[in-house]
Amino acid sequence: MFHLVRNKELEITMDTSGVDDHIPSIAFDIHVTLNKLYQSANIISKECWFSCEAIDTFQNQLYDLHHVTSGKVALIDLSENSIFEVTKVDSTLKILINFQDTGGVGGIHLTSSLQPTEAIEIYDCLTKFEKWW
Repeated sequence: MFHLVRNKELEITMDTSGVDDHIPSIAFDIHVTLNKLYQSANIISKECWFSCEAIDTFQNQLYDLHHVTSGKVALIDLSENSIFEVTKVDSTLKILINFQDTGGVGGIHLTSSLQPTEAIEIYDCLTKFEKWW
């Protein structure tokens, strides 16, 4: 398990829950804790599957995002859902977290601000994650 984001408002941890060599992919149980002044939420998304290529692409795009003034990057799961979107406008970073029900019945969307350095910190977390591919 590793922390993708950890600040006073938001904590995102990812725990490997499966791997597949046929379609090089990895599943995570994603735990999100959001603490705002008058709101809090704890959400767990079980076995969220990503292609290994999507993880690498997201990681590289985060590095690029750190070095530009504006842009948006997303981590897309195998069902083509955007799970994390990090948006930068000037030096303001925001993260949008999307969890969709596999049956398409419902979903959860959370948005939180990030510190200007957190795009590169997320990049560093993914760099330290022990990849098998």
